[in-house]
Amino acid sequence: MEYHDLERYPYINSNDFQDYEFYSDGPKGWIKKIVMFTKIPNSAPPIYNLGFGDQDPRLPWQTLLSSFVTAIVTIIFM
Repeated sequence: MEYHDLERYPYINSNDFQDYEFYSDGPKGWIKKIVMFTKIPNSAPPIYNLGFGDQDPRLPWQTLLSSFVTAIVTIIFM
């Protein structure tokens, strides 16, 4: 299977391309998901925290997310 053959969700991104949102369609219906990249200050090479989770409908999307999972991602700019 080629990459361009994979199913994709439409998404919205912030102007700085660090925040994304999309809706996942699953057995529990449509659930809004949030993906956030946050640069860790003073890291060389640049290191970003990747946050992913369901949006809590009671809170603005910029606040804490329910079911929040984070990982450290290193991105080396060539």
